Amino acid sequence: RGDVEVFGTSAWACVFGDVSTSISEDGSCVAPPSNTSVALALRSPSGQHTNEVPFSYRDLPDVDALAPDHGAPGLLITLTVHSVADASDNWRCRFGATEVRGTAVIGNGLVESIRCTTSSLK
Repeated sequence: RGDVEVFGTSAWACVFGDVSTSISEDGSCVAPPSNTSVALALRSPSGQHTNEVPFSYRDLPDVDALAPDHGAPGLLITLTVHSVADASDNWRCRFGATEVRGTAVIGNGLVESIRCTTSSLK
């Protein structure tokens, strides 16, 4: 899953190849699952498409370790990852159905781990 930031209203849509996805209130759209590069365009409320730009999928990072593996809400969790990911990515951790923002920890120019704070479980 990848997030693409676009600005517009809910009447606009992101078009990944031939698959349309809606744009949320925060101006983002979620790329549909795929393992190939596709053309990305915006579709206006009138059905017109913007110029296409290339969109490439990356492999998801592999989690090598999780520490600690249990604890109370509000605990800082560190996921050690094996990845070629970019620190500017919008990192998120999911605890059950709850997503929280993550912060990338960089070493030697690569993302080495992601830190997330656990939320209260609902």
